Amino acid sequence: MDSCLHLYIRGQVVGVGFRAFTKNLADRYGLGGFVRNVHHKPEIFGPEGGVEAEVQGETDSVHAFVKGLRNGPGKVTDIVTQPASPGKPYTSFDILF
Repeated sequence: MDSCLHLYIRGQVVGVGFRAFTKNLADRYGLGGFVRNVHHKPEIFGPEGGVEAEVQGETDSVHAFVKGLRNGPGKVTDIVTQPASPGKPYTSFDILF
């Protein structure tokens, strides 16, 4: 069974290599989606910004991926997950700028 989640990752995660870590983790689990730094949503992340991601794949792999994000560089203080439905299946996991 496939699942797709939209993630808001809060904490000290900008400028520490977190996006590259996220991509490597997604690739390890064979997941598709994207990750990007976000500075334009202070109501979600606060003034320092945070990281936004969308991930799609086997449900167990998606859940393991989300759990693994807490071990990334910097300091993750919170991960908010929301169900998502992408327009089409992702074929890779990309870092967006």
